[in-house]
Amino acid sequence: MVNSMRVLHVAYQQLRRYGHTRVSWAQKLTFGLIKNDHMVQTFSDRDVAAFEAPLGIRDLGVKKANLRLLEMVEAFEPDLVIAGHCDMITNETLAEIRKIAPGCAVVHCNNDPLFGPSNVDRIKHRAEVADAVFVSTGRRELTQFEGSRARVYH
Repeated sequence: MVNSMRVLHVAYQQLRRYGHTRVSWAQKLTFGLIKNDHMVQTFSDRDVAAFEAPLGIRDLGVKKANLRLLEMVEAFEPDLVIAGHCDMITNETLAEIRKIAPGCAVVHCNNDPLFGPSNVDRIKHRAEVADAVFVSTGRRELTQFEGSRARVYH
């Protein structure tokens, strides 16, 4: 029997689309974790930023979204934080999570192709604070991330 974990999944959950989505790997991951008996709480950075911003202008709510994430970590006490595609969440906030929940592992999941230089930069940026990074690209392409703080996996 697998020990159940408390998982905080930080990714764009597309709440404001009200079901008008073609695919969401973030939802698939969340539902898979639940199906395997883990307690999962989601945090949608883009939606929270818009909900917390004046006039719903998402970019004005970024600071507040980071604060709300820290508030959620304090309340939920996760064993694992999965930072998916959540560019509004800063590395400083992820580092602060370690202080609030020192036993909590922080990982980054990235499902975009590595032939885009901006995506490689995003992965390198998250690898500065994550314990591990999981990408959907093969092992040969992962050598460019060697030497980072995080272990990188396919």
